[in-house]
Amino acid sequence: LKAADGAMLRVGVVDYGVEEDAVVCWGEDGSLELTVPETNTEFLAPLQAHQRPRVDVLLALPRPSNLERFLCTSAQQGIGHIVLCNAAKVQGDYFG
Repeated sequence: LKAADGAMLRVGVVDYGVEEDAVVCWGEDGSLELTVPETNTEFLAPLQAHQRPRVDVLLALPRPSNLERFLCTSAQQGIGHIVLCNAAKVQGDYFG
């Protein structure tokens, strides 16, 4: 993300809403905070299970260290199902 402190971004939730004026604030540790105006409180409310977008991923099996990072990130993003498959460049011994 190449936005500077104080920049305005458009953020949204799939099938739920868009906010045009979220303000960027970078922390000293490199963390990012987006401040969304309180005018749209429904946008900030947690989604119920039936409102969450269903996201599935088909993934060629990566190296174990990359898979671990991917699983952590995908869990944070709410991915429902991950299907691991073989690909031409995946070594056969990765599947055990």
